[in-house]
Amino acid sequence: MTSLALALLAGAGAQQLADRFRRPWLIALLVGVVALEGYGRMPEPTVPSFPHGQATLRAPQLHLPAGDRPDTAYLYWSVEQFPKIVNGRGAFVVSAYRKLIDSVEGFPDRPSVARLRSLGVRVVILHLAFARGTAWENAAQRPIAGLPLSRRRVGNLVVYELSPAREPATAPRSP
Repeated sequence: MTSLALALLAGAGAQQLADRFRRPWLIALLVGVVALEGYGRMPEPTVPSFPHGQATLRAPQLHLPAGDRPDTAYLYWSVEQFPKIVNGRGAFVVSAYRKLIDSVEGFPDRPSVARLRSLGVRVVILHLAFARGTAWENAAQRPIAGLPLSRRRVGNLVVYELSPAREPATAPRSP
C-alpha cells in the first residue's frame, strides 16, 4: 500500500509539472529517470570463508591481527559455536580494547603473553591472510622458547595455546 501511495504521489507530481510547463519532453524525461533508477546491480560484498580448524579451538580467544577490518570477520565467524572472543567492534573503539591491542603488538613476547594470560585468554589465533602489513606480519616466525605457550600451524592459521595463569593460593575460609 505504501508503494502504491508513493507511486500515486509521484504521478500527481509529474502531472503538475507537465501541466505547469506544457512540455511533453519533460514527462518523457521523468519517466526515463524513474525507469533507470533501479537499473544495474549493486556489488555484493564477499564474506571471508570460515577458517578450517577454527571451530574446535578453546575459548576465550584473541584473533590477530586486530583492528577494524579483520575484527568484523572474527565477529561474523564467532556465530559458529559462539566461542568467547576478546575482539570486538562497534560504532567506536573502546579505549580499554585499544590499549589491549597496543599492548600485544609484540606477540608472542613475554609482556603480551603475560597480559593475555592475566585476562584468561587461552588461545591466540593468528590469521596469516590478514597479517600482511600489520604489527603481526612476522609473528609466526618470532621465537617462543621459554614462553608458557605452544604454537602449531592449522591451514592458514597459526594457533597459540597459552597455559593458564596460576591463581594465587588463598587461605581457607574459617566457618
